[in-house]
Amino acid sequence: MIWLLWSNMVYMWRSWENVKGTVLYVAADNLAAHSLAGFFENFMVDRFCRFCMATRSEMQATEVNSGAFEPRTIDTHNQQVQEVKQDPTVAKRYGVKGGCVLTDSLEHFHVVRGYPPDILHDLLEGIVPVELSLCISDMISKKYFSIETLNHAIKTFEYAFHDKTDQPQPIAHGFSTKGTIGGNGHENWALITLLPLIIGHKVPEGDNAWNILLLLKDIVELAVATKHTEESVHFLDCKVSEHRDLLQTTFPDFRLRPKHHYIEHYPEMIKAFGPLSDVWTMRFEGKHKFFKRVIRNAHNFKNVALTLAVKHQKMMAYYLDTSSFFKPSIEMDKVTTASITSYPENVQQVFCQRVPQLTSVLVASSVYVDGIRYCADMIVAVGSCAGLPSFRQIKQIVALNTEILFVCKEMTAWYHEHLRSFELICDSSNPSLCVVQLKELNDVFPLSAYRYGDNLVVTLRRYILC
Repeated sequence: MIWLLWSNMVYMWRSWENVKGTVLYVAADNLAAHSLAGFFENFMVDRFCRFCMATRSEMQATEVNSGAFEPRTIDTHNQQVQEVKQDPTVAKRYGVKGGCVLTDSLEHFHVVRGYPPDILHDLLEGIVPVELSLCISDMISKKYFSIETLNHAIKTFEYAFHDKTDQPQPIAHGFSTKGTIGGNGHENWALITLLPLIIGHKVPEGDNAWNILLLLKDIVELAVATKHTEESVHFLDCKVSEHRDLLQTTFPDFRLRPKHHYIEHYPEMIKAFGPLSDVWTMRFEGKHKFFKRVIRNAHNFKNVALTLAVKHQKMMAYYLDTSSFFKPSIEMDKVTTASITSYPENVQQVFCQRVPQLTSVLVASSVYVDGIRYCADMIVAVGSCAGLPSFRQIKQIVALNTEILFVCKEMTAWYHEHLRSFELICDSSNPSLCVVQLKELNDVFPLSAYRYGDNLVVTLRRYILC
């Protein structure tokens, strides 16, 4: 299904002129992208990739970063489309069925650079559940743990804050036969993120199957990152290559899926489109839930499109009529006042620098900033130390005029390779407090701290630049 299509003619009133736009890209899963773009929707075809001319056999033996695959270019693709129109029998030779209606209709849009990859379907609903099934089966066969032990650990794990919403479901007993654990993208993202903390203590260090999952976790973190540099893009390229090599070495009979090839294009796609989390279909999948719920409850299949359109229009009319539809940028819950003298001297100085002669401050139990919730005990990444992010634990949320400040406990972090997590250490007898501004955060998304044995650890959901 195609989830997003930018208008091909946008008019903006500025200085009495019309500013015309075009389609920038089409966000879609692979099937919809290939259907609209004119490629084969059957991914069993020999040339299955919309980014290059790789064949299925070549993909198994050669990586994209080797430079062995000819990229699809505007000139070569246009020539192939013309040849296919003249002789349809050559379609499978190029993996092209025909032209793209958007390319034919728009001057500044072309198929070879208009269909970015979708990390939701490639990774979170594609490679992640498949490799989790493969590697978990291997570790169960080595008797590190049983499926019952794993499911009990998943079910009883004390998920915190945002992780509660997307907590993974227990894995079905027949998962190894199916070759996938199933699950939706949010659940699989949570599972690959938290699996080291859930079951990592059962797996010996150096196990190849476990290292495959850890490398996959690294790839997911980099793929969903909201910011990139040349170094982080190169780092992703190295992780993808290392992951592929270890996967094929550990499981020589395992055949790579087309989606394994697609993720090898991610570094060059990030350079072309920017962070791939800006062009994925996650938000549109969320919107799609409304339509699935409507048709399931309506039990009316005579004119599905009309039913969905009418219900959606009524729903939007209802919400647009409510005063709370357009929420403010900042929302605070359970606001109280606190005397400034109750804070350490260094914190008082920060407050007074912003508001001189301040005697009290507003303290909130939680705050929503542009839809992201912050509350006490959450972990935020601030600054760096030795090339790794530094962390602070929120103790209080303070509002000074329209500015949100976090009073945080300073923590020392040590990286744990086997868990792909950071062990957090704080002097509990004399904790040091500091004030953190929103603009100082390395990443606006807060994290949850978990107990791992006697240690407090935090694991990243997405890669953080620092």
